[in-house]
Amino acid sequence: MKSMTLTPDLVRERVLTHMCRRSGQFLMFYRPDEKNLVPYCMPNMLQGLPESLSFPDGLIKELKLDDNSIHSLRRVTHVIDSQSPEEQTCLIRIRYDRQPIWVQMRFFRNQTDDGRVYYIIVGENADNLMIAKERLRVERQTMVSVEDTALAVASFTVTHDAHLHKEGIRTTGETEDEAKDEDVLDETYNEAARLIDNFDEQSEATAKVLLKAAREIPDKNQRQVFIRRLSNRGFLEAYEKGDTNYDLEYQRYYQGQLIWMKTTVHLLIDPDTDELLVFIYTYDIDEQKVNNKITDLLVKRGSDFIVRINTQNDDIRYHYISDFQKEFFPYRRLTHLSYTQGFVKPILRLVQGDAADAFARQLSKDNVLKSLKESGRFVITYDFLTRNMPMRRKQLQFYNFDETKLEVLVIQTDITEAYQKELLDAQNRKAAITDPLTGLINRAGIRSQLDELEASYQDKNQPFTLAMADIDFFKNVNDTYTHDCGDEILRDLADLMNGFMKERGLGQVGRMGGEEFLIIFTHSHLDEAHQALEEMRALIEQSEFQWEDKTLKVTMTFGAREYTPQLGITKTIHEADQNLYKGKNTGRNTVVV
Repeated sequence: MKSMTLTPDLVRERVLTHMCRRSGQFLMFYRPDEKNLVPYCMPNMLQGLPESLSFPDGLIKELKLDDNSIHSLRRVTHVIDSQSPEEQTCLIRIRYDRQPIWVQMRFFRNQTDDGRVYYIIVGENADNLMIAKERLRVERQTMVSVEDTALAVASFTVTHDAHLHKEGIRTTGETEDEAKDEDVLDETYNEAARLIDNFDEQSEATAKVLLKAAREIPDKNQRQVFIRRLSNRGFLEAYEKGDTNYDLEYQRYYQGQLIWMKTTVHLLIDPDTDELLVFIYTYDIDEQKVNNKITDLLVKRGSDFIVRINTQNDDIRYHYISDFQKEFFPYRRLTHLSYTQGFVKPILRLVQGDAADAFARQLSKDNVLKSLKESGRFVITYDFLTRNMPMRRKQLQFYNFDETKLEVLVIQTDITEAYQKELLDAQNRKAAITDPLTGLINRAGIRSQLDELEASYQDKNQPFTLAMADIDFFKNVNDTYTHDCGDEILRDLADLMNGFMKERGLGQVGRMGGEEFLIIFTHSHLDEAHQALEEMRALIEQSEFQWEDKTLKVTMTFGAREYTPQLGITKTIHEADQNLYKGKNTGRNTVVV
């Protein structure tokens, strides 16, 4: 094997190549006089480039750059071709592994011994840089957008301990006697100096903003936390710990009243200057605190129990249990128990009969977790049965409480009254759209169904056909065999026709009134409905109806029309009715379309 002499140039080349590969950067060389670009050390995202290509056109073609990247690259090319001695930078966006990524290119001017100019191009993945710039842009935009809803907004440069922007709360001290104002500030300053080492190193401007706000917080603990977390040193410590977003809640005087406030802090690095910036937003949360307290009272008052379950270590914790529920749960022992022992079994003791086995399967941990994964919420109900009281209906609501710890929150509420009201409402709604004699839908039910079909036609172009039907010579039945017989015939025919439609999945039948019916073919064209109506007509003609000791036979006439948007519902029914009367006038026991 031929040995290789390690010349200084070869050593430098190897070291440079190794450094670039380790860092993910790439190197290129560009000679403006030849318009020639030589890729030198390429990471994965730029592998496959030719050994030499024109610049910038060849690089643009190889990387398939978008218009913005092309413009950026041509701008830099124009500058360096004019022999600018300054370092140049541009951002381009390329596609790697089917994903767009930002790449920053830096151009360094160099000169050979014979005076020829060339550029070393160092590039690197700039996604993090672009993300940082975007975050900073969004944060600055947020400051403007929340000025109407926040009590105050402010920003500082922590690096230079300088105040950049502040707008919002006028402190109480601004309207007080100046000497008294300074005395209060001195007291707050002394408190801050005791809390924070070298507090005197903080600039007077930023310290004054902090202390004027802190002195209006009467609670000592809240005030001290406020000073520690919102001082310049507090910002630095938070950033060093990775705590770049945090909230403080405290009570503070505002316009003469003590209210709850929340201060939100966001710490960001400015990628252009490497300075640490802080953005501060203060909100009024007094009403929110009151609402939370009320909600907490309402939840506890309307709930049987609230339990948190850690499905990872199979541990449960009851946060609340009502006095009523304590009579049936061994609540004093409901600590350090498993999910089955402390939660499932106490509930199953209250579920009787065959329902207990099915309910136990629903309550299994695997089923609960599967349901929560699918929808984020799982609700089941059961009937609570005891010897000494009527049955109560209970509802268990499962929620994802802390997905990182695989914790589930379960709330049980009594829904007996709501359930009974829902049953009654359902019965009333059904009665309102049901014909009491035949059990078919009445005119109101028909109207509701037709509105749905018309909407479905508009959305999905789903066809439907309507048919009017009338019993032939029905008056003779009533006159000969009494109205009771007529009612029985109506019921039997309703069952026959509706059964015919349901068995074939064609639709349903409604009673318009008297001996008239409307047959709704929910997804049929006219020719399909016509064929079905002929089968129904023949079935009715062949059927026998019993009344007391007599056997009766009846026939029916039908008229049909397919719905179109031009006709609309009302005219479609009218034309079906006209076809019905054509059938009546041409011998009855027929279908006219």
